Amino acid sequence: MTSREGWIKCSERMPEVDGGYICWDGRYVSTYLFLFGSWQANRFLVPSITHWQPLPEPPQESNDDKS
Repeated sequence: MTSREGWIKCSERMPEVDGGYICWDGRYVSTYLFLFGSWQANRFLVPSITHWQPLPEPPQESNDDKS
C-alpha cells in the first residue's frame, strides 16, 4: 500500500498493520497511531477519525545532504 492511494474511509477499511497514519477527523489532518484495532493519541482512543492513509516514506539522505 502506498500513499498514492489517497484517503481511505474507515467505514470501508481499517489499516491491516499497527503503526502511524495520517488521519482526518472532520476538522483536522493529523497523525495518529493505530494499535490493537483502534485509533489512539496520547493513550486515549480517538473515535472521530473518518479517513486515513499511510505515512509517506521518509526522506533519503544523500551524500550531498551531509555537512
